[in-house]
Amino acid sequence: MTKPYGRKRWCKMAETATKRNLGLDLLRMVAMFMVAVLHVLGAGGVLNSATPLSPDYVTAWLLETAAFCAVNCYALLSGYVGLRGRFRYANLALLWCQVAFYTIGIPLVFAAVKPGSVGAKELIRGFFPAMSNHYWYFTAYFAMFFFIPAFNFLVEKLERHQMKALAVSLVVLFSVLPTVFQSDVAEIFPGDLFIEYGGYSPLWLAVLYILGAYARKYECFARVKWWKALGIYALCVLVTWGEKWLVEGARMHFLGAYIPGGILVSYTSPTMLLAALALLAAFAKMPVPKWAARPIGFFAPMAFSVYLIHVHPLMWQHVMWGRFAAFGSYGTVKLALFVLGTAMGIYLGCSVIDCVRAWLFRRLRLRERLVRLEGKWLGGLWVDE
Repeated sequence: MTKPYGRKRWCKMAETATKRNLGLDLLRMVAMFMVAVLHVLGAGGVLNSATPLSPDYVTAWLLETAAFCAVNCYALLSGYVGLRGRFRYANLALLWCQVAFYTIGIPLVFAAVKPGSVGAKELIRGFFPAMSNHYWYFTAYFAMFFFIPAFNFLVEKLERHQMKALAVSLVVLFSVLPTVFQSDVAEIFPGDLFIEYGGYSPLWLAVLYILGAYARKYECFARVKWWKALGIYALCVLVTWGEKWLVEGARMHFLGAYIPGGILVSYTSPTMLLAALALLAAFAKMPVPKWAARPIGFFAPMAFSVYLIHVHPLMWQHVMWGRFAAFGSYGTVKLALFVLGTAMGIYLGCSVIDCVRAWLFRRLRLRERLVRLEGKWLGGLWVDE
């Protein structure tokens, strides 16, 4: 048997990677690193520990807004890639197995090293990760997944002017209006107009899937320079961060008290949607050197497991929660370096752990078995003859 990470394995990954858009795989990795940054700042306690409106606070929130569009990037990617990919139930089954590997495995590890921390209920829930809502993104994606053939059919069959009207309607209804008419605006409106839960829902993922598929069908990024797209992303981040800073500063000045504010720091806000679209455009067009094919081919497939490992409820409670609160008083430069370095450590550490899962799945030929099983029972269901 060839060693799992030997020369032949690396060459095979490099060959596969060169057939793909390396920029899109790189975006998956960057987006997951951004997710880790969010969790170091949020669950890690940095945002709460920094003195409001201090330089540390402003720096922490600049990092937060720079990373806040990460989830949108993932959902847009699913539509951008999914429109031209073959829809397979086997892909969802494989993803379920990947998630269950950790929703079952992590409690078993905690039960062994920390007796009493895990009960029978937690172990049972691990076998049903989508229903147990261990990870909101997986639960939302699971519900959205079954409608992908309908979304693809819709995007492919509509005329361009019809598709453009649909895209504009989706942006206005599920991004612009919920941002303008939210409960934070003079406390007049009830908020969450169309039950999006701030973007933590299958509905928002479906909107992003359709927008990503629209961008792919009509090559919306064809004339966009990748560096200009990065500039748009940076502008969106600065506008989002600046709006929060100005609102909170004005409240402090006129009311004499710190009151959290900012209506644009949300998955569904127009600036965070545009920031994610800009990153998708940038990485779709970004020239990636050939030497990067191997490391990208190795790390990109494991990016989602970084999320699965460090966000598991037990990891969240016992490892992540409040662990990095001290960063909030380190000073601007040191704070930024420690937050980014810790996020990178989480990313690399979880990737190393996932090598075991990836090796096991390959040895079991799990993907091939699931594809054959789907072919036997559902072969040709969504194939356009």
